[in-house]
Amino acid sequence: MPPFLKSFERILFCLVLISSFFWELALIDRKYAIFSGGFGQPNALRHPFEILLFLAGTFGAHVLFLAVLANILSRLLPRRDQRPYRVFNLTYLGAGISLAILNARLELLSYFSDAISFELIQKLGGGSIITALLYVLSEGTAPFAIFLAALSGYGLGIFILHRVPIAPAFQGLPLRFPRVWLGTLAAGLSGLCLAINLHLDVRQAAGRMTAFSAFHSILHYATDFDRDGYSLFSAQIDRQPFDAKRHPYALDIPDNGIDEDELGGDYHPNISFPQRAMPPLPTKKRHLVLVLLETTRFDAIGRVIDGKPVTPNLDRLAQTGSSVAAAYSHAGFTTPSVTALFSGRLDPLEGQPTLFHDLKRAGYRIASFSGGDEDFGGMARITGARATADIFVDARSLKDERALTFASKGSLLVDEASLFREFDRELRNPADWKTPHFVYFFFKSSHFPYSHSGMRNLIVHKALARSEIAPHRRKDLMRTYYNSVAYADMRVGELIQRLKALGVWNNTLMVVTADHGESLFDDDFLGHGRMINSKQLHIPMIFNQPGIHFNQPVGLEDVRWIIGDLLANKQPTTLYPTTFLYIGDLDRPSSIGTFDWKGTLTRFDLSTRTLFLSEGGERLIYDALAPDSPARQRADALIAEWERRRWEAHLARQNGLKRGPEVLASPATGSAARPPK
Repeated sequence: MPPFLKSFERILFCLVLISSFFWELALIDRKYAIFSGGFGQPNALRHPFEILLFLAGTFGAHVLFLAVLANILSRLLPRRDQRPYRVFNLTYLGAGISLAILNARLELLSYFSDAISFELIQKLGGGSIITALLYVLSEGTAPFAIFLAALSGYGLGIFILHRVPIAPAFQGLPLRFPRVWLGTLAAGLSGLCLAINLHLDVRQAAGRMTAFSAFHSILHYATDFDRDGYSLFSAQIDRQPFDAKRHPYALDIPDNGIDEDELGGDYHPNISFPQRAMPPLPTKKRHLVLVLLETTRFDAIGRVIDGKPVTPNLDRLAQTGSSVAAAYSHAGFTTPSVTALFSGRLDPLEGQPTLFHDLKRAGYRIASFSGGDEDFGGMARITGARATADIFVDARSLKDERALTFASKGSLLVDEASLFREFDRELRNPADWKTPHFVYFFFKSSHFPYSHSGMRNLIVHKALARSEIAPHRRKDLMRTYYNSVAYADMRVGELIQRLKALGVWNNTLMVVTADHGESLFDDDFLGHGRMINSKQLHIPMIFNQPGIHFNQPVGLEDVRWIIGDLLANKQPTTLYPTTFLYIGDLDRPSSIGTFDWKGTLTRFDLSTRTLFLSEGGERLIYDALAPDSPARQRADALIAEWERRRWEAHLARQNGLKRGPEVLASPATGSAARPPK
């Protein structure tokens, strides 16, 4: 027997190990940009220590995975003449199937957007994994085709091996790794997992690699001793591993003497707010036109590039009307922003009244013209837009006119020209406007990739193509982005001219705001909804009515009530001294924060238990803060505000009450009800 064949399976093992690991790493980096950053990726690995820790953990997990697979094959196929079957299974199962799973997973993500994680897809889809999967089924079958092709290829390989005679030279004893060696590797890898768990960027990057993710899941399950979903290896470490009532994100029940979520002490509801309600509207009602701009930063307003104003129409509207300097999106995603805007609540229940219902009951004729898919994330269902609208047009109904090639529900975009055509078709007769109208527009042109066919280049000669967007092209990217905002601004001007031509402008309240902002690599991140900062959450808010003033910040949850006051000819007010912000799900956010009227940011990261104070630019370890220190008190006040909102949402779910300040039991005492038994 040739000498090299004696180590054939060892050589094959190394080849499969190295090729499959680096191929998976290349695919992961291409999709997630874990080393360079990209759209929706805030956790790129840029420091040598992070990269070394990532490579040590993921490569070690890959070695362990293939070694265990080799040992299983050695037991299932122990005979010398079964070497070709062992070789085929090690190669196909170790590399082919794992990469097929990876490709299918990446293909699955591509159906939604350029967002980077399944958690993000779930958030964009309104929190429903089932809805996410149904979207894939409705848009294509590529992930399932990949699985089918992989299984078919495996069956074909086994079929061929059964019919090919095996030469004696290609027979040999199986490769088998000692149990002590495997145990030592697993123990060392467990220690690496603990270290990786303490570094957010490394944890998120490593979790995208198949073998590491599988091993980490095993450790998580094994150390979740009380089966509360949290463990020594979860993103938020369970500090009470044997008490199922105490863990990260446990609902903190007021005044029971227990700090269930291990933050800020036992929750004591010592703040109450008056109940919000829509005021009665006058007999002679004004029309309402609400324009929501996709992905529009506050700093776009008034900006000038090469002598060209980015938002001349919005600038004029703000000068003759009113503009809010401190307006914020709460969550940085379209779905929670739209539902908060219309419901007046951060976590609304389906079936609760919204602005659409308010105005429908008040006798308004409702028309909705959206450049996006209003069913994505259940927006139309939660807001009641489709159910109440007399005229309903969105990107789904105009999908043959989509301006981008993406066919997914999250990426559908139609140009504002198509919306105006439908507007003119339905509302061009001035006589129809004798009835009060509520007209809602959603302009989506400024969404990533910030250009589409038909968009005019108003402040740039040539917009960046999607393939050209990269950190080193940040200046060109920002010009491309602001050009898309300028295009949306041009459409706002055209809408105003239409209203004037119809003779209804002077009897119309117009409100223009945005769902969220955007980071443009100016904080090493491209996208939105993943960081609490002014770039992603500070938004414009402009009214055509002059004399509107606020002495507190305005969040999207305030808009419903502000509009009600303005239509009732009242001076609007806001409820909260700060605007509450969160990343992820309100019940289980990764970060929470507040902006005050001056733009001062307080942010708390629940994953790392760190506090950020914008005025000092400092990050503080929460557990190291003295209980009576100003920083600790500020952190605890923020945590208490989050716990208050969670508690109100809990009461709403349990009792069927409306979510919001009105669920507090007693405005006089500020006491809250106990959870129902």
